[in-house]
Amino acid sequence: LDYRYGAGQLNVFNSYNIIAGGEQDSGAVILESGYDIVESYGSENEVSIYSFATLANPGKLIASLVWHLNVNSSEIIFTPAPILYDLNIELVDVTTGAEVLIASSTSSIDNTENIWFDLLPYRSYELRVSHQHGSAFSWPYALAWRADFGSQPDDTRQIPFAPGSLLGALIVFVIALTATASRQRC
Repeated sequence: LDYRYGAGQLNVFNSYNIIAGGEQDSGAVILESGYDIVESYGSENEVSIYSFATLANPGKLIASLVWHLNVNSSEIIFTPAPILYDLNIELVDVTTGAEVLIASSTSSIDNTENIWFDLLPYRSYELRVSHQHGSAFSWPYALAWRADFGSQPDDTRQIPFAPGSLLGALIVFVIALTATASRQRC
């Protein structure tokens, strides 16, 4: 969703940026947009950490953690009572060396956790995935994020494509087609 208009407008370019950012594993410094698909998660006290730092301008972070319910206790038998592994997502400020929890999503009844947060300039953060399940398990999850680490103010950003490129031509064509259709309706 577009952070300025909420559910009123879908911004497909945000999804493109996440996919274009590529898969980025925990334990390393992440880029402003990306995702991680973890195939096996859930050992006792396991925490996946995604680190990043902000620059001179305030920024934003939007992150979503999702996973499936376990509806099969074996490969053959369907279980009518699915298992919900209790995963959580937290944003921690680690600038001073102390760990300060500043945002979290910790629902115990949902299989998605989401964070929207305004980031401060010149800070070091960690996005953490943890679990509160009573015992060890092995289950996949996916984490996707889109952020602005404060490299430049929002109003100076430009769409990153060359006007002469095929993508640029396609976007100009769609805009022209939309304008023509709107004019014909009037």
